[in-house]
Amino acid sequence: MATACVIVCGGGPNPALDQIENLIQAYDQVYFVGADRGALRLVRAGYVLDMALGDFDSVSEEERQVIEAHSQEFQAFPSEKDDTDGHLALDMAMTRWPEADYVALGFLGERGGRLDHFLANIWLVHQPRFQAGLSRLSLLEAHHKVRFLEPGHHVLAYEPC
Repeated sequence: MATACVIVCGGGPNPALDQIENLIQAYDQVYFVGADRGALRLVRAGYVLDMALGDFDSVSEEERQVIEAHSQEFQAFPSEKDDTDGHLALDMAMTRWPEADYVALGFLGERGGRLDHFLANIWLVHQPRFQAGLSRLSLLEAHHKVRFLEPGHHVLAYEPC
């Protein structure tokens, strides 16, 4: 059974939510994880979240309540922490669904996200906790797709975003 976990963070102004329908069709099971404002974006797009987490510093109290009402699991973290909300979401997803493919939207901050979060997300490949699922992780935006390959020989085929 092919399983995917869609993780949406609030990093970019326009995460590629239009790509979600393609993912739903390609997998037998799709889980939804929203990190901070990414959770609100998923809820507003009509999805019920399997998990919402983050410090929720980019949403109002009313928006936070909407997120919580549309989430099967809700976890709030302090604003001062060592991880970005996206890293927390990816770590939790890899723990909860260790065999899934992970598709992260908003991690690249296409068209205007935070540079510090973009760099942290690109360099996450060096963190040991993400190694087990790294070859199944895609950072997907409207015009970009980043995949991480393990050492070895690879034949790459064109994949439109």
